[in-house]
Amino acid sequence: MVGMKPRFLNFLILIVPFVEVINSLVERADMFRFGRVNNDTEYMGHHVYRAVPLTQGFKYFNTVYNTLYIHDQGIISFKDEPLSMTPRCEQSSDPAIYPFWAHNLATIEGQIFYRQTNNSIETAKASDEVNIAFPRLGPLRMQWVLIVTWEDTTPHGNMAECVMANNTFQAILTTDGVYSFVIVYYNQIQYTTDHFLGPDCSTDNVRGHARVGINFGILNQYLNVQGSCTRSIANIGHSTNVCWPGKYVFKVEKFVPFFEILPLSS
Repeated sequence: MVGMKPRFLNFLILIVPFVEVINSLVERADMFRFGRVNNDTEYMGHHVYRAVPLTQGFKYFNTVYNTLYIHDQGIISFKDEPLSMTPRCEQSSDPAIYPFWAHNLATIEGQIFYRQTNNSIETAKASDEVNIAFPRLGPLRMQWVLIVTWEDTTPHGNMAECVMANNTFQAILTTDGVYSFVIVYYNQIQYTTDHFLGPDCSTDNVRGHARVGINFGILNQYLNVQGSCTRSIANIGHSTNVCWPGKYVFKVEKFVPFFEILPLSS
């Protein structure tokens, strides 16, 4: 379902349609390589943006950025702006990517890693993903990737009975020097909020569920994946916009009509 507000309101809301599938989630073996063994940098701290100077400029909706900011809450931003701890789905002028904006906590068991590279293995994998999603543009050869991985994070405010809830997902920014793309993998999604009701970790009536989407940073225009900020976002690993469960791909280098942001294969 795609919805658009009237133009006079000066912003656009795009709800990305998804296809539900029986099988779900991207296996860790199918994700981009990550972790200390791959020389990733480990995110340190809590509730802070970590500035990452880019080795190659990344064009995001008509603006080339040479620095971006990674947040443990499941956000990649192009501005070091104050952040609400509660996910919000309304418009914002801040350019940002939300692979899974929730109240995440890196623990002894869970970590957040990031790495940028032009290694042929990673760029070839990114090229494959992009060419499958956008066949009419290709064949394209990616030159650079940034891999950000939230591995086994836990909800910050979880109660003791909910301590085993973990999320693992990965966001990849990639470019060939002309086009820019965001690839998101969901391996495991077990919580969408840090507030629980009852011993069964019920979240039926809780506000602040995770947001998945992007802010364009242009005229308060933004995109949300269906289910964002509701309990149903827990099913993100069972959906896709590229016919692969647990996987999303977006083209993001310039502002275009909403239907061009989605993969041409969708």
